[in-house]
Amino acid sequence: MGKAEREVVESAEIIVCKLLSGERMSRKDGKHPFFDLCEELAKSIKRDIPDLIRAEHIGNEYGTLGDIRVIRRKKTGDRFLELKFLDPKSGVGTLANISPDAFVKADIFNAISYSEFLREEGHYEWVEGYLDAFGFYKKLKKRVGTKSIIYEKAGYLKEFLGISKSHHVEVDLKNISPGKSALSDSKRRAVEIIRDIIERDRKERKKYLRILQGSTLNKEKLKKFSLALLTGNHTEEMVYEFMNVDLDLMKDALSTSSYDVWYAYKETLAVVKEDQSRLITLIDSEFGVKFLEDKTSFLIFYKESNADQEKDLLRVAMHWKNKFQGIQTPCLNIFRA
Repeated sequence: MGKAEREVVESAEIIVCKLLSGERMSRKDGKHPFFDLCEELAKSIKRDIPDLIRAEHIGNEYGTLGDIRVIRRKKTGDRFLELKFLDPKSGVGTLANISPDAFVKADIFNAISYSEFLREEGHYEWVEGYLDAFGFYKKLKKRVGTKSIIYEKAGYLKEFLGISKSHHVEVDLKNISPGKSALSDSKRRAVEIIRDIIERDRKERKKYLRILQGSTLNKEKLKKFSLALLTGNHTEEMVYEFMNVDLDLMKDALSTSSYDVWYAYKETLAVVKEDQSRLITLIDSEFGVKFLEDKTSFLIFYKESNADQEKDLLRVAMHWKNKFQGIQTPCLNIFRA
């Protein structure tokens, strides 16, 4: 999600809070693109929590439990709500965006971390070598031999090709062919460099996934890790803390959860509350991982006791957040499968 989209979503969350608290709407609120959807969300939440007094916006960062805290009349504790504004054909949004080392750090895979792997592969060294092949960069500010100079050079190539900071580089490159006569030699070279880095990095990520595939898997820790994400723990710190809980205690926590996820679909104005109680059945299930051929992601599945069929639960995708693939901020994007 880009910065502009995050701002739109956050302002929608604030509008929902104002509607739940009975506050007056401003003219600007009424013109929000999700205003009708916010009204539907507020109506549904009020029906679900009839003793609601007011709501407070607590942010939409992964480091917080939900986006909204609901204060109730009864002394049964506050409720925390997470709102997901989705397109009708989309999934249910990102559960977490965390370090690519998280699964190894949590002892789920007995393997080297992705950070160690990148060092062994000389990743940043070969990336900088590819970037240097461009030849001339104007007004570089960062020191040579640092990751910052790599970020700066990659950003310069994007700008040189007219690719916006918020745009998906791979998509934009499809509209730029190195063979087109309209391209200058320097622009053609820039396109080739970016494509070569993206392609080599993709091969590198697949190589790392093969290492994970050949390592020992701790299924119980995988189960706890998955349950932690599904119950609103979206940062590594929160996940690791949650993983220390005994599974029986975790079952009790799920049955008395004060955390709800609401999905709101933009075009249809449909609003759905996720049933957290169904997660209780996962505790008695067996967990595992499926690695997909020629993919930079893997699936986490579960199989209920006395059942033969495996059910996909989460998809974990290896990704780089900034500039383009292979350049800056490697991470894991985790979604519902």
